[in-house]
Amino acid sequence: MRVEDREVSEFLHNIRNDMLTAVNLIIGYSDALLSNMRGPLDEELEQDLQIIRKTARQMSDMADSLAHVGSLVYGVGLKREQVDLASVFRGALRELSQDDSIQVGEGWLDSLPTIQADRLQAKRIVGAILSTAADLAKGNPIDIAGDLADQTLTIRVTLTGVEIPSYYLDRFSETGSFSTLSYFYFSPLFDLYSSQLLVEANGGEMQVINRDESGVVILFTLATTEATPSS
Repeated sequence: MRVEDREVSEFLHNIRNDMLTAVNLIIGYSDALLSNMRGPLDEELEQDLQIIRKTARQMSDMADSLAHVGSLVYGVGLKREQVDLASVFRGALRELSQDDSIQVGEGWLDSLPTIQADRLQAKRIVGAILSTAADLAKGNPIDIAGDLADQTLTIRVTLTGVEIPSYYLDRFSETGSFSTLSYFYFSPLFDLYSSQLLVEANGGEMQVINRDESGVVILFTLATTEATPSS
């Protein structure tokens, strides 16, 4: 590992540990109070503590995500290999197997190429985009399609009946930056924006577009070195 890579990795690891130390104290104390260790709680106080604990757990997950995404964005520990993209999509779709709203073009998965990428990154990008799409759609139809041209795969995830506020879209319209990720704290778009950083770190592009208030399109590209169809 290069010196600068090691410094970035250590910096992100230290941030994660500092955040988790404080957050875990909040979670632990909230759990203790909610267990009636210090006596019964009235309904209003119990609801407040539930909110505090839920928020603290979200911050704990974000600390892990920040360290993970930051390391990958800065290229720390990347491992380039042949990745079967059809398998990646099937794995992500299995995680969402209870969501009947997701529609994938017939035979489209089998036409996906093998790409040269970091396997963990590819899984995180596809998984985060599809799971965020499912959360935003809330049961409305989601269509997944794409095409391959000039060794660049363009994926379109189309959501019907969904609109993303413009103040979030403005952030997606610019080149992603690790520092801007903090803008999406506690937003359902946190994973989506972190995916934009990973897509761009791999030389691709990503766009999130409102379609005249009729839906949202998530477009992202992945470069392929060998456009070999999956068998």
